[in-house]
Amino acid sequence: MKIISGIITSMLLALGLLVAAAPAQADHGYPPSIATHCDSQGVRSTFTTKQYIRTLFRLKTNGGGFPDASVSVRIKNNKTGNIVRVANRHYEFRTEKFRFSPLPRGTYTFRYVATPDNDRYKPCVTKHQIRIVRR
Repeated sequence: MKIISGIITSMLLALGLLVAAAPAQADHGYPPSIATHCDSQGVRSTFTTKQYIRTLFRLKTNGGGFPDASVSVRIKNNKTGNIVRVANRHYEFRTEKFRFSPLPRGTYTFRYVATPDNDRYKPCVTKHQIRIVRR
């Protein structure tokens, strides 16, 4: 009788460990999602009111290749809070270059949002600031 109750107890204990271990693995956020990192920069940080603005955007992953993504750029005037320019582009495996027409004097925040085309990669957001001076 003691042997049978010992076997039943060990089976219930093992079953309890399996049930408790399954949710712990789901919390890590690993497959199917792979971490995605954005990097953006202005070619320069200060422009005159007559110069075109050129910015660069790169998308990297923490392993797992390069994602195809839709990239949205919004330029916001820091003083007024208004969105002054918006650009959307499809990103494929390279550094994406954006060129914008001249802006009035002020400081602007460029915000990039990359939304991968599939659920394998996570979306990412990055931003930088550019100052426009009069000349």
